[in-house]
Amino acid sequence: MKALAISGPVVAVDIGGTKTALLVADAEDGSTCRTDRIPTLPEEGPHPLFARIADTVDTLLGPGVHRADVTAVGLVCPGIVTGTGVLYAPHTPGWEELRVRQVVATLFPEARIAVMNDVKAAALAEARQGGLADVGHGIYLNVGTGLSCALVVGGTVLTGEHGAAGEIGYQVLDPAEPGVREGRAPLEEAFSGAALTALARARAGDGATAGTAFQLAGTEAAFGEEIGGRIDRFAAAVANLAIAFDPARIVVGGGMARHDEVFTALTAALERLVPFPPALLRSRGYDDAALTGALIAAREALSPEP
Repeated sequence: MKALAISGPVVAVDIGGTKTALLVADAEDGSTCRTDRIPTLPEEGPHPLFARIADTVDTLLGPGVHRADVTAVGLVCPGIVTGTGVLYAPHTPGWEELRVRQVVATLFPEARIAVMNDVKAAALAEARQGGLADVGHGIYLNVGTGLSCALVVGGTVLTGEHGAAGEIGYQVLDPAEPGVREGRAPLEEAFSGAALTALARARAGDGATAGTAFQLAGTEAAFGEEIGGRIDRFAAAVANLAIAFDPARIVVGGGMARHDEVFTALTAALERLVPFPPALLRSRGYDDAALTGALIAAREALSPEP
């Protein structure tokens, strides 16, 4: 594809459950980037957040440059982005009827706009310049506040018929257990940053985090068994995904990827259960992969169809 001539800055925005990361890049070569992070404050709803995003971009653009000068915007967020709202995003409530693309277009009237799911954006970054750049079939597995993955085939991130491909947090162990129709995400509730944080706070108080859960697991035998069982359930689900998709490589990102207990359990499950075990890598981007993907999506929005 031949890229269009670019004369203005490019903006990338990664909206998370607790924080929102922003980046303004020089449009010509990307060598100059200015970044910032602001609180998402999901309890306030989306419109105050977008007002803060606009103010932050104004600051990052600097004197003499305006939002009307922005050439492209890539915005990523949790959930399934549709033309009428963002679905299945429990950590950012109130987005179900938010027309995200229209809101962004109002803030950046001259820009080309790309809006996508945050985990799929992270997978795009891995497919273009990370651990999935040289594989035909790969998986980006995100274990952060929530739990999801994205499937990559030949450099293309699969969306699925409804944009929900890779939403493994809704997997069930027993078909009789409450699932998505009851507002539940069984696998995510068993193992994710939010799930472990809730366990840790029930044990150690409001200041505890998911990291606290791993610390407690190392000192309290019963709690360690609880955490170990949850990790094993998660690892078995990933192994089943690998059996179905047959990837060459799985790249793991998100805060939970930093814990050796998780990586070790995943490695063991893949080796033991999968006919052709994929290579397992940690993402080099961790929390920045989705923001990088947002920037890539914005730039690719400036390229005409082949």
